[in-house]
Amino acid sequence: MQRSRSRKLARLAREPNSRPVETGFAKLVRHASIGAAVMAAISAARAQQADPNTASLATANAQVQQTNSDATSPNPPATAPTSTGTASTNPNGLEEVVVTASKQAVNIQSLPMTVTAVTGAQLSNQNIQNFQQFAMEMPQIQIESNGNPGEACIGMRGIPGCGFGFGGQQGSVAVYLDEQPITTPDGEIDWHMYDISRMEILPGPQGTLYGASSEAGTIRYVTNQPDTSHFSAQYQGQLSDIYNGTVGGIAQGFVNIPFSENIATRLVGWYERDSGYLNNVPQTINFANGDSINNAKYVQKHYDPITTEGGRAMFTFKINDDWSINPTIATQTQRWNGKFETEDWKDFTASPNPITGPLEIAQFNPEISYDNNIDYTLTVLGKIGNWNLTLASSYDRRHKGDYLEYVDYTLAYQQYESEAQDGYPPTGGHTGCLSTVCWPKNPEMYRIDTFSYQYLSDELRIASPTDLPVHFIAGLYQDRDQGLNQLQEPIPGLDPTYWVGYGTNYVWTNTVYLDDLQTVFRDWAAFAQANWDITSHLTATVGFRRYRYDNTIQGFYGYSAGYAENVFGASPSTFLVSGQMTCFSSYRLNNGPCTDIDTTSEQWGSVPLFTLSYKFDPDRMMYATFSKGYRPGGPNRTQGVPPYLSDYLTNYEVGWKTAWFEHHVIFNGDVFYDDWKDYQFGFTGANGIGVTANAGSAASKGVETQLQWLVVQGLNITANVEYTDAHLTANYCGLLSPVTGQPITSSNCTGPGVSTPSSPLAPDGYPLPYDTLWKGFLSARYTFPFANGTAFVEGDQTYQGPMWTNQQPAYNQAYGSLGCVGSGCQVGPYGLTNFSLGLDKNNWEVELLVTNVFNREAVTNQDAELLRGATYVATYNVIAPPRLIGIQFTQNFQ
Repeated sequence: MQRSRSRKLARLAREPNSRPVETGFAKLVRHASIGAAVMAAISAARAQQADPNTASLATANAQVQQTNSDATSPNPPATAPTSTGTASTNPNGLEEVVVTASKQAVNIQSLPMTVTAVTGAQLSNQNIQNFQQFAMEMPQIQIESNGNPGEACIGMRGIPGCGFGFGGQQGSVAVYLDEQPITTPDGEIDWHMYDISRMEILPGPQGTLYGASSEAGTIRYVTNQPDTSHFSAQYQGQLSDIYNGTVGGIAQGFVNIPFSENIATRLVGWYERDSGYLNNVPQTINFANGDSINNAKYVQKHYDPITTEGGRAMFTFKINDDWSINPTIATQTQRWNGKFETEDWKDFTASPNPITGPLEIAQFNPEISYDNNIDYTLTVLGKIGNWNLTLASSYDRRHKGDYLEYVDYTLAYQQYESEAQDGYPPTGGHTGCLSTVCWPKNPEMYRIDTFSYQYLSDELRIASPTDLPVHFIAGLYQDRDQGLNQLQEPIPGLDPTYWVGYGTNYVWTNTVYLDDLQTVFRDWAAFAQANWDITSHLTATVGFRRYRYDNTIQGFYGYSAGYAENVFGASPSTFLVSGQMTCFSSYRLNNGPCTDIDTTSEQWGSVPLFTLSYKFDPDRMMYATFSKGYRPGGPNRTQGVPPYLSDYLTNYEVGWKTAWFEHHVIFNGDVFYDDWKDYQFGFTGANGIGVTANAGSAASKGVETQLQWLVVQGLNITANVEYTDAHLTANYCGLLSPVTGQPITSSNCTGPGVSTPSSPLAPDGYPLPYDTLWKGFLSARYTFPFANGTAFVEGDQTYQGPMWTNQQPAYNQAYGSLGCVGSGCQVGPYGLTNFSLGLDKNNWEVELLVTNVFNREAVTNQDAELLRGATYVATYNVIAPPRLIGIQFTQNFQ
């Protein structure tokens, strides 16, 4: 059976013995008395850009407590472009933002690293509500997504970012909510983007300050914090209609209440319902045993609606001028039905009715998913003399579930295991599953997933006074990420002797395959980063992080002994197939019948950073950086397969930060080369079980540019362009040497312990998946006086070039409705256009918005279910949502 990641299915569903799902607001009320909570960025003074002739780089308001008040305002000036939000040296020029990407508050133009900061005003102007919308407009980010909320794998600079929940594999890009890491192996938490101060994008290795999984970059949600200086509030409502769908809407708001000069709270809430736009259409499929099924009872229009609700309760307690305590409780629940992909069936026994519509899919079971989060954070900010101390602690609970249709999978493997296609003989003299020995006549398989995560993290850091020639930040960090992952694949009518747990007291009815696994990832680190102002123009930055991780996996995965022996011809002496046949302990993790996997991987390591920056004048700077990032290794869930090791990304980068024409033009950019060693790659191992291994080397090189132009007062233009060429620098054979444990990369795929020649699965020079050579974003916003108020018009355009979605050419060639010729099938290119106009008057604003103006059918990803090798039984196209028209009303109170 196929258990690979070739198909990015939603993970989760209803949990056994589940209770009714609480709403986000109910959770908030229920947990408000608990009083633990993380991360507050704190309000304080306005940061000024430092003159290099009188101050060092880091003296530009360098304490993390001094987050800029304009940047954290819920309503920055409407003229603020994407990377702005703080007053510049020229009051008539572009405004600049103060960011905390370096864990100290620094003017973005004075920071010698590549950072894109998208203000809350710009998120609102571009009507961005979730991470997938955000990623599509940010050239630095690439995502691998099946369209489901909270399940996008994030990459940067051509480095793919997928982790693997069932194996505990981490991603290559870290995501933070304020100071709290919220990255899990199963994809980022898709927090609703409302009342956000800014989003910070840090491409390239960030291993020194951010550690594990910041290998290719880091993304930070920076929220608006409670303000003790004045009362403020806002409510916002939106009604929308999407092409091929129905009415959707958003209701959200916040209130900031100062109780005294030292105590304040900020309460934020949101509710969003997005209409479905795909239709589940009639379809019939035919199985190898002569049976046919149809999906008539599941035919439905608008098959894929999403509901999102949640909130934050944030508090600030200022003990005195030097110390404050900042707890936060945040919660969010997302629920959705259906899939977000169009479909092409490839029945190998008889062609079904073709799916002809552009927004159609054919599914044969109900599909229901949810993602629940409750998050507690606590930040303590203080001073010991002139030294700044930060303690950030957090605890996050995430529970995800899916009830998924799996008939395409049944079609593929019922034929494979019954030898319907190629007469592939079973091993060991067994008869296989001919004449439905193993499969029921009507094998309508479905899938139930549940993923539960508990994430605890703590960081203590101290920062020296910044008025010294040498100043630094140093700290200690630890986290513990526990995942309880369960996958169940029932087939109604399956022979009971093939049920997982048969012969024990823990039988899983109709279940042909089961994962019941616990993964625990522990990480400890010490880090330091120092700045030395060699001269008033020249600054050197040196960073270092020493870490240790421990990654374990334990539990049950696989089949019943009877099924494994009949289908795969395995016997207890061969250990060919996972499951009851290979159990070595009667210990049960949860309700699995026994234990057949219990293994640990641990490693020490370190990553450095060195930057040399030169400031020509207050408006122009260049820098050169050498840095390194890592992704932790871990054990495989397959017996006899060795653990995979950490992979490392070494970055060489030259960048510039410049402002021109009295700050009417800001032009920033960088040129980079990234060397990726022993990168982790997942593939299908023996008996269809997914395996992760270190797979040789790859490289990424490119150019990133950001332009902001204040053409005249009221007219802002922003353009971001990225060129990235990411490719293998060694052959990929999909083999590890049994002698050395290293990947085989020779041209004939032979090496120590491997003597049989074969062709590489991917040759040296082949592009990495999800890398697009060109990606760009262009926006223009014009504001002007109108009817005693301020009117505005805004338009933006995104572009993404073509890309491959698999590391192996054979799989890429198999996509497409009739199969692709030449080098295979690529996703893209595509471009999407958005438009809005409105009026801001007194304390209210009304806006008309249109997304995907020209209703482009933009394919953003490919997905498939395979029969054997690179032969697909069904292929899927993930598409961007079609045209949406909405009207929005906002009212503010001060």
